[in-house]
Amino acid sequence: LEEIDKAFAGFAEEASSDATMARIVGRFLTWLQEHKEPVFVVATANNVARLPPELLRRGRFDELFFVDLPNYYERMAIFKIHFEKRGWKSDLFDIDKLSTDTEGYSGAEIETIVNSAIIESYSQGRLVSMDDLNISRERTVPLSVTMEDEIFRLREWARTRCRPATIDSRVIQVMESEIRRGEQNVSDGSGGPPELKWKELAQHGQIRAAIVEHIRCYDHVTLARLLGDFEKYTETAGEFGLVLKADTKVVVWTRMSKDFADMISEYIAGRRLFLHQVAADSYEGTKKPQLPVLEKLEEDKVAKPSWLPTTLRLLPPQGGSGKLSRVARIKLGK
Repeated sequence: LEEIDKAFAGFAEEASSDATMARIVGRFLTWLQEHKEPVFVVATANNVARLPPELLRRGRFDELFFVDLPNYYERMAIFKIHFEKRGWKSDLFDIDKLSTDTEGYSGAEIETIVNSAIIESYSQGRLVSMDDLNISRERTVPLSVTMEDEIFRLREWARTRCRPATIDSRVIQVMESEIRRGEQNVSDGSGGPPELKWKELAQHGQIRAAIVEHIRCYDHVTLARLLGDFEKYTETAGEFGLVLKADTKVVVWTRMSKDFADMISEYIAGRRLFLHQVAADSYEGTKKPQLPVLEKLEEDKVAKPSWLPTTLRLLPPQGGSGKLSRVARIKLGK
């Protein structure tokens, strides 16, 4: 929602005289708090103080972030984006000096500096230079100068009411952006190696999230390994199985618990996880369904129940999932 403060401007006055406006806003507020759909709502506002308090309370918007003027590292990234967007190699310019000299400039003002310098040099029939960029910077008066008092008041208001959108420490920012393969960056305090994130989630009962992190960590996870790794955290064995919805005689796995089978089925249907066909030797040394192995999934339906060896990944197969895109839970016989 772009500039939500403009949409709600004058709401308090209009709601007292316009019943339709009151009903529309009331419906929106109720939906924000009670909706069950997987919808993530983000709104921007220049003046949060103009918004009605019932919109800002927790449960509607869970957090308020203050986006300040870009810091040195962010200005470097913005300069690079706008040079490369216009087909210029950013490493041919002194981005470090430009970023240092533009303290207090917004992203839009940095774009104007780059754009104006390129247009000016082009109109004179030559390539853009650092002199052009410096002249363009000097001609651009940032809003932080013309509206200094207003920006100061906004910062003071946000200092105790909002979370900063930019992390203060560059080191922390890099560490948080480089979490890979499901491992935390810090140990548990015992001096041992970092705990795998999926294990921590499973230990806290967050089985659904742990399944995704497990597959993110190991990639190409067999159903045998997934069930074996989770059996100490939740019930994985049972009287249920998974088959392809497009051909119910193609068995994906057997002897699963109902809840575990439902979680895998929902994730596949929601495109959070993807089935990939693999060779049967990927399951060498592990338990597997006692059914004839289907070497390759064909377009035609199979004549008798067969087991299709698959693994789970976070990425879809090349060329699309096809029949592997939906699975169904079935109850097995004794």
